[in-house]
Amino acid sequence: MLLANEWRLYVRQPLVWLCALGLPGLSVLLVQGLTVADLQLAKRLTMLNITVVMLALPVVVAALTPPLLQRDRLYNMQELVGAASTSQFTRRLNRFVAFLSLAAVICLCGSVLQLLMLSQHPLFDAGIIHTALKNGFFIVAPACFLYCAAALLIAQRVNSALPVYAFFALVWIGYVMLASVTGSPVLAGSSIIHPSLYEAMLVADPLGFTAIFAQLTGDQTDWSANPSISLNRLAWLALSVVLVWLALTARSVLHENSKRASWWRLRKAAPLPDSQIKMPAAITYHPFAALLVSAIKVLLVNRVMLLVIALYAGAIFSEVLAAIDYAEPHSVVRPLSIDALNRVVWDMLPFAGCVLMALWSWQLGWQNQRNGAAEMIAATPATNVQLVTAQAGALFFAGLVLLGITAIAVAVAQLLAGSQIEVGTYARMLTMTGLPVLLFGWLCLALHHVMRSALMAGGLCLLLLIVKFTPLLSLAGISHPLLDIAGTPLQPADYLIGFSRSEHTFWPYLLLWSAVAVCALVLAINKTHRGAGFTLRTWRTMSRSGWFAIGVAVVMLVGFHLALQQERPYMTPDARYALRADYEKQYSHWEARVQPVVTHIDALVDFFPEKRQASLKLTLHLKNLSGEAINEVLVGSYPGFKPEVLTLSGGQLTSHNERLQQFVYQLDSPLLPGQILTLQAAMVVTGARRWLPSGHQILLPEFSYLRGIPLLPNIGFNRQYTLRDEVLREELGLAALDMPLPSTFVDKAPVTTLQSTPATLRSVVSSPVSHTVHAQGQVVNQWLAAGRRYMEFATAEPVRNIPVWLATMQTSTTHSVTAGEDSVDISLTGLTRDLTSGSEISAQQVHIQAVTDTLEWFSAQLTPYPYKQLSLLFTPEFGPSGYALPQVILMSHRLAVRARPATDAGFDQRYRRTAHEVAHQWFGHQIGYGVEADGSFLIESLAKYAELVLIEQRYGKEAMQSLVDYELQRYQHALRGRLTATRAIIDATSSPDVYARATLVFARLRELVGDEPIISVLKQLLGQNAPGRESVTSMDFVTRLLASTDEQYHDEIKQLLLEREVKGLL
Repeated sequence: MLLANEWRLYVRQPLVWLCALGLPGLSVLLVQGLTVADLQLAKRLTMLNITVVMLALPVVVAALTPPLLQRDRLYNMQELVGAASTSQFTRRLNRFVAFLSLAAVICLCGSVLQLLMLSQHPLFDAGIIHTALKNGFFIVAPACFLYCAAALLIAQRVNSALPVYAFFALVWIGYVMLASVTGSPVLAGSSIIHPSLYEAMLVADPLGFTAIFAQLTGDQTDWSANPSISLNRLAWLALSVVLVWLALTARSVLHENSKRASWWRLRKAAPLPDSQIKMPAAITYHPFAALLVSAIKVLLVNRVMLLVIALYAGAIFSEVLAAIDYAEPHSVVRPLSIDALNRVVWDMLPFAGCVLMALWSWQLGWQNQRNGAAEMIAATPATNVQLVTAQAGALFFAGLVLLGITAIAVAVAQLLAGSQIEVGTYARMLTMTGLPVLLFGWLCLALHHVMRSALMAGGLCLLLLIVKFTPLLSLAGISHPLLDIAGTPLQPADYLIGFSRSEHTFWPYLLLWSAVAVCALVLAINKTHRGAGFTLRTWRTMSRSGWFAIGVAVVMLVGFHLALQQERPYMTPDARYALRADYEKQYSHWEARVQPVVTHIDALVDFFPEKRQASLKLTLHLKNLSGEAINEVLVGSYPGFKPEVLTLSGGQLTSHNERLQQFVYQLDSPLLPGQILTLQAAMVVTGARRWLPSGHQILLPEFSYLRGIPLLPNIGFNRQYTLRDEVLREELGLAALDMPLPSTFVDKAPVTTLQSTPATLRSVVSSPVSHTVHAQGQVVNQWLAAGRRYMEFATAEPVRNIPVWLATMQTSTTHSVTAGEDSVDISLTGLTRDLTSGSEISAQQVHIQAVTDTLEWFSAQLTPYPYKQLSLLFTPEFGPSGYALPQVILMSHRLAVRARPATDAGFDQRYRRTAHEVAHQWFGHQIGYGVEADGSFLIESLAKYAELVLIEQRYGKEAMQSLVDYELQRYQHALRGRLTATRAIIDATSSPDVYARATLVFARLRELVGDEPIISVLKQLLGQNAPGRESVTSMDFVTRLLASTDEQYHDEIKQLLLEREVKGLL
């Protein structure tokens, strides 16, 4: 009977229905996008179940605990319920059983929905149902029991909902942090940082996930309940039973509070003389001051909040101290304040700050109702303006306290690490990251005053947190910059340029959200009745100021959206897919039509860094390399990079598609084989104020970088712009893509695209005299004019057609390196900053040594470097740690200059990365392109082979083996989170395969056959390759290696290069 009554209550609770819809809805969203043909369904289902249990179940239990397990105390019904004939033990037991069954039903609904969605996949079979049952028994059920047991116990020990929320928030954050440092594949970017902690979690993980993930390596797609996992689950189940027993037998908080004090503690208070009697402070203060002081005390002067803040400070301190000098595996930096703060102000501070702001706003908005004093406060002379502004001021003060605690925790960690504290860096970084947190708090406060229901207001604040910090809307195909509620696109501060990369976007977003937050507070002042829980005015009778605030907020948001659209048209993923599908539908027939090829580019590039602007005037020489005449030419551009001027010599524009940015020119006379015409294009590239710089188009006062792709007009049909996902193609009405795997090239030789023909480049680049400019080719001329520096670059030989132009304030040094019989000029830019520290001098020696070793090895073993110059630029952090273009290499300043090997490092990451990027001058820019269906084996995987050889040559076998061990750990970690079947290494496209696995494959090949046959094959491929006519492929490497080795090794070579099996590498 009692259980039935509990369920009757549950079905009438709106929050129960919200959770019953929310968790299954999340479960459904997580399954979206799982359409690849080789999906490992059992492994995916396990990870889905774990994700829901780890991230959603604690939130659901925390939300349901106060209204269901604390309802007697929260609604002052404890004495009445206690007077019933049912014993306290029986009442609690029935409530626990009902609560546990509710949580189980909600989780069951989510799991069933996930299973139903996965059942639509062609690989679904009965084994997936077995996995689902196993997951429910070992993963979902024990977690439900543990969380519900903890909820029951804490519900008996506290008087309000706040400690419950704080407890589960700490549990949620604590477990997520544990999972992130023990390599949980559910969390992006997680890795095993503390091996000893990982070993402990294998045995004592409260949810048992670590031991399950440990089994999901290699080709294993499902896990088994071994004795270790079974014992772990039984142990935590026993602990859960103990918690339930403690909760069932716990003394009521009401009884503890009503327990009479001992006689010896009683004191008779003597009356004070009249001269010592003072008026209460609340009477002598101004009402605003009294409200402000009272609000601050509510937020900060309570044991639970002090405990939360202390735990937050400890988490900040431990995070900074543990990794203040971390750069990457095997590398450390000399830590500065910017490094210490960057560890916490971009994730821990915003998340914890917004959660606390939501909690604090809830406390302020409903404290009077909870204390039964709402009507009394409403009868005081305090106005709505005073009440709301006082509470907003209290949030501001609490935000200052939070920032101060963050600063103190980080500073103490810096002092213990021996790092110098820079006060100015603290002030700027904490201010710029703390202001959005405060604005989020003001928005939540306004919601609590506008809404009449605490439950509804709290639900909306929770919704704001979900929208801001979770990818749920992205999973549903909804994305927009303004969905980062009260947030800005501010990026981590950089050692070279500070906030320059994103500061221009920070202020427009901050001003927008400041205006919206102020308008929300004005609306709250109009709607609330001094925090009494009911509205002062209806919407119909609201004052002009309220409607004005709403109007201003709407106009600001809509205007900002239109400004975003004007600067760069915003497109949802579905809209981008539709655009690409339309492009293929309308222009795919051009793929079969002969088109001219770019053979030479003249570029005039003017950088204006202070304006964040650059102008380009391009002249492309188009040559007919086919054997037939050409009558029409298709010229296109990428979305967002439409040329302002586009003219084709000897051609008339006959068709123009504005949406797809495609232009069809009819030639005045046919272009015969071998003939050339010119295409003129001009454009101005301007850095957007509301968008972050894209990865390869960066225009900043200190550093500007423009890559030719996607700026250059495209000639003919652009196959690289077509959709590759087969399911999307089918949904959008496109034919199946003819893209064979590289391993099938042995049966049918692939076609080399004419557009891959190398081109000669000539660039005239100008910038202010304070900057230096860089481009491909030798410097053939330079001059100063009108306060600007001009430099002319020209390539003596054709290069892969990816031009690049740069301007930087960093100085350059040039070193001449001899490789074989040739001399190469090596330019190092950005290396000489703060040479007094000594680390940059060491970095300079390392990079020159790496470049020299690489050039000498390739010259001696394969082919000499074909150019006279090579530029290395050490850049601010804008994405890749290293990126190789023809004759130009960009590398992260933090990792390449500031970093140095850790004391226990087996190899130098700086040397490894430089050798890798220089190797791309052969692997990637001489071979590895021209056949679109070919993978990354000839590019990235061969560069990993070069790493092995060069590190062993320079530092010995022990260092080389350390690199192999490092890549083995990386690959094992990647396999835990892999959801698709592995492919042959030459077919692979995922980063773990083309990098880490490739290292393991080549390490084994070197043990098996040695370097001689591998080098012989590479030399043959470099000699045979003819970009634009006949490019070599990954399969050519395999067939030639088999032909160059004894037959006894063929089976293992085929297994390493052509088979999916990877267990032998692990």
